[in-house]
Amino acid sequence: MSREQEFQHREYESQRALAFATQELADARACLIRLDLNLDDQLNTLQGVSMSSKAVFAEPHVITNKFLIREEVEKARGGAGPSAF
Repeated sequence: MSREQEFQHREYESQRALAFATQELADARACLIRLDLNLDDQLNTLQGVSMSSKAVFAEPHVITNKFLIREEVEKARGGAGPSAF
C-alpha cells in the first residue's frame, strides 16, 4: 500500500469514526430530551398535590424513571429488549 493510499485509508477511517460519534451524540441528545419530557409530564401530574403527599408519589416516579433510563441505555447499546429490573 502506498503512502497516499495509506493516508486516504486513515482519512476514511477517521471520517467514519467521526460520523459514528456524531450519531451517538445525536442519539444521546434525543434520549435526554425524551427523559426530560417524561419528567416534566410526571411533575405536572403532581402540581395539585400537597407537599406532604408528594413523598408518597416520589418513589414510583423514581422507579419509573430508572426503568426508562435503563431502557434507553439498552437501546443505545443495541440491546434486543428492555433490561431486567
